[in-house]
Amino acid sequence: MCAYTLLEVFVILRIIYWKKQTIIFFYENYFLAARCFEKAVNLRTLDLDVDGYRDYAQSLFNLENYDLAIKYFKLVTELDPFDFENFYTLGNALYIKANNTGDKNTFLQACKYLKTAISLNPNSEKLYLLIGLCYRKCALYNEARLFYNKALRSQKFSKAGFYKPYW
Repeated sequence: MCAYTLLEVFVILRIIYWKKQTIIFFYENYFLAARCFEKAVNLRTLDLDVDGYRDYAQSLFNLENYDLAIKYFKLVTELDPFDFENFYTLGNALYIKANNTGDKNTFLQACKYLKTAISLNPNSEKLYLLIGLCYRKCALYNEARLFYNKALRSQKFSKAGFYKPYW
């Protein structure tokens, strides 16, 4: 006879779903990973770590569910506010969503998160390039040019170049 309480069963189930989600995410089956994570969150008996939420948000992003992905990327930035990659992925998700909808306010919101990422890591050229793209989509060409130049002057800019022609 089993001597587990109902709460203990829920905790065990949530851990199983979370572990299963992590393994499935590793094998890039994002749909199943998202479903397992969703089940783990719905049990609400144990706080999941920031990596679990990051994997869930990335799964949703890969499934092109940008609204939910953005929601969980924002949660990840709240849980771990010192990792610039968290702000970059949130800004990138907002950029992709804005690119699909054409909403200028979402482009500018992406810039806000990307600038936070720059404050954490000022030497990442991908941040400057993405901000430049956001400003270009908003027809703010001087600002876009400014960030493109900062990307070129970045210490980690690829010397091979991002725009190398293939002819």
